[in-house]
Amino acid sequence: MRSKSPPPASRWSLNTALGGGALFGPIHRALYGEWPDALQWATTAVLLVVVLRALQYLVQGFNKDC
Repeated sequence: MRSKSPPPASRWSLNTALGGGALFGPIHRALYGEWPDALQWATTAVLLVVVLRALQYLVQGFNKDC
């Protein structure tokens, strides 16, 4: 019985999405020799929007308390 080799690991992960997004495209290119793909750009953009909105809500809440 011949054992099957595992399927190749996907190049996409949260790590590469963060490291290969809009803010870190040149770093990703230096590490991997290629520009990040569309999924990585989109994932980073969404994460950036979520983080900025969370900061906005925190600042607004803090300003209401003062």
